[in-house]
Formats: sequence, C-alpha cells, structure tokens
Amino acid sequence: MSATLNITADAEWGYRFGIDGVVTMREACELLALSHDTIKRRAAEGRLRLGNDGGRIKVCRRSIADYLSEIEG
Repeated sequence: MSATLNITADAEWGYRFGIDGVVTMREACELLALSHDTIKRRAAEGRLRLGNDGGRIKVCRRSIADYLSEIEG
C-alpha cells in the first residue's frame, strides 16, 4: 500500500494503523470469539481494521478495542 493510501485510510479511521499494535487473525478470533470469516465481514463493514504483513493478515488492536466498545454499547 502506498503512503498516500495509508494517509487517506488513517484520516478516515482517525488513527494510524497499528498505533496500539497488531494481532494475528488467529489471536483476533480468540479475543473476539469470532470466526475468521466474521472478522473479514466486520472489516468489510468498516468495524475492524485489517492490514497485511508479508501475506499474513493482521488486525489493528485499536480497532478491536473500538469494536468491543461498540458492541458493549
């Protein structure tokens, strides 16, 4: 992803990807008690933020915290 795309995405989300760290997809599944497919759906809905690290999907910790706050209401 180019720097321009990163800046645009960061502006959209309001924070830099991985600002509080990232977790693997497996860790995110365990933390959220969701399947891999559900996490991908939540990302497509704009509720979780995913990135790619050498072919491996990473999930931004800040987006996980925001998602948990959202569903706890």
